[in-house]
Amino acid sequence: MEEMVATDAMKAEILEDARKKAEHILKEADEASARELEEGRALAARLSEKLARESAGRIARRRAEADARLPLDRMRARIAFVDRALREATRAYVSALPEAEVSRLAASMIAAASPFFAGKRTRATRRGLSAAAASSAAASLGSGVEMASEEDASLTAAGVAIATIDGDATLSATMDLVEERLLDLRREELAKALCAEALSL
Repeated sequence: MEEMVATDAMKAEILEDARKKAEHILKEADEASARELEEGRALAARLSEKLARESAGRIARRRAEADARLPLDRMRARIAFVDRALREATRAYVSALPEAEVSRLAASMIAAASPFFAGKRTRATRRGLSAAAASSAAASLGSGVEMASEEDASLTAAGVAIATIDGDATLSATMDLVEERLLDLRREELAKALCAEALSL
């Protein structure tokens, strides 16, 4: 009987000891779990703050880039507007010139290039000019220029083209070149006259 009591007491002691150990293990596990949870929350908060800072930085950079580009975009738009207005006005002016003036301008360009054609047989073609006006312009090269009877559709604008018979030298004396020359020489003056308001913005 005493052995049974002793055995029961030993069992009770072992169970109590096991219960205490289990409580201790569970307590440590709860504490470790709470620590890990807190560390996880802190890490999530740090990552969230970092992402928010990076996102705010990206937004600020993009806004600064857009703000920096805005004056440049405005300037490009203004330049494009002024250039388009100048080209349209110059084209309208040149296209309205009377035939005699077109012939005179073509003759001036041909005369300036006459040294390149000296002593060579040449042929002239025309576009947008009568045969008489084209012949008058070609005559500034000197005598002996063979004049084509029909208009030359390959010319880029109204005027005259001169070419040596052997094909060594060619010259276009057309009104699109007059437009370009006018823009080269008088761009600033024309821009101020036509687009003063746009330039002052």
